[in-house]
Amino acid sequence: MKSLLQALSATLVMATALAVPVVHAQSYPTKPIRLVVPYGAGGGSDIVARIIGDEMGKTLGQPLMVDNKPGAGSMVGTEIVVRSAADGYTLLLTDLPVAIVPHVLKEAVKYNPAKDFGPVGMVAGSRMSFYVNAEVPANTIQEFVSAARARPGAVRIGSGGNGTLTHLLAEVFAQAGNFSMTHVPYNGTGPAMPDLLAGRVDGMFNSYLAVQPYLPGGKLRPLGVASPARAPELPSVPTFAEAGLPAVSVDYWFAIVGPANLPKAVADKLRVALGKALASPDVIEKFQRLAVSPAADVSEQALRTVIERDFVRWGEVVRERKITVN
Repeated sequence: MKSLLQALSATLVMATALAVPVVHAQSYPTKPIRLVVPYGAGGGSDIVARIIGDEMGKTLGQPLMVDNKPGAGSMVGTEIVVRSAADGYTLLLTDLPVAIVPHVLKEAVKYNPAKDFGPVGMVAGSRMSFYVNAEVPANTIQEFVSAARARPGAVRIGSGGNGTLTHLLAEVFAQAGNFSMTHVPYNGTGPAMPDLLAGRVDGMFNSYLAVQPYLPGGKLRPLGVASPARAPELPSVPTFAEAGLPAVSVDYWFAIVGPANLPKAVADKLRVALGKALASPDVIEKFQRLAVSPAADVSEQALRTVIERDFVRWGEVVRERKITVN
């Protein structure tokens, strides 16, 4: 009899333990959700997080509270989420650089973006373009490449820092165009803009959102779009593929993830809220003003595929170009 009671007791404990996640998922969320942004306030990721978070909160019945945790190329905020409880109350608004940072900060990064996230879904995509100072004697990508080949190392291309996406794109451009350049790293693309406007650097990859305020003054000129298709915000500017350099292309993305082992039912609830938010006319309009396109596929598999693809691709670029961060 004692053995029978012990067996029944053990079975009851196990059943109760298994039921807890189900009950949690059914009632989720019962309190505000923390949405970590691994960059400072006011940047593209922060703006996207606030737009999508506000709209998702309407469906979930609880607000998504943006928490900016910048530092170490997004590593600080990302590690906070990776180490947090997988209960759906701490999420990360991440972006493409999360697939790059582990390759350039190998000794410091303690996570693998292809394994240590619980994907919720893709949020949006945007485009990177190559901008030059208006005094640069080149009106096309081909002319810029010809000038760079004629004076090896003389062309100065700025970036947001060693190992950043803007640096890696510059390296891919130089390799594809078969020219050498002088890389000029800054502590972010924002600090690089004054030197680009003043002509102390010749060109730089950047998002339309970042350079838009400077375009009306005529001090910058977009030469090429680093995307498979032309950008709606720059319809007259050809892609690098049109210029014969298809390798210079990147799909910049924003996504929401949680820690690994995020319960499926919780992730599904978040994904439904994300899908509804992306269909909202208000979100579509706000994204359009930012030159950001709402994601067409918010499935878990779509996000996993993109993260794994970019983790492999940019790791190869870092190794081939021997990029290091001091």
